[in-house]
Amino acid sequence: LLIINEQLDKSIPQAAHKQWMKKNDNEIAEKDAKILSEATGIAQSDISKIENGSANPTLKLLQRLAEGLNMSLKVEFVPKSSVVVR
Repeated sequence: LLIINEQLDKSIPQAAHKQWMKKNDNEIAEKDAKILSEATGIAQSDISKIENGSANPTLKLLQRLAEGLNMSLKVEFVPKSSVVVR
């Protein structure tokens, strides 16, 4: 019983720390989404949908995101395998 209690005592702070980290990560992501929303004019809810994969952004929207991030958008087609034509 003493060993089990010691293990529980050690795991409680770790669990609390993980919960705090998750909350902190969510707050950071929320702030980042707000900043990106302000920079691009894209609603935070739309940014969230793109991030979680529940939206299919257009190329125009991706271009706006790239500009808001001070980046260039690059879309390219590449071969799935290297085929040599002789």
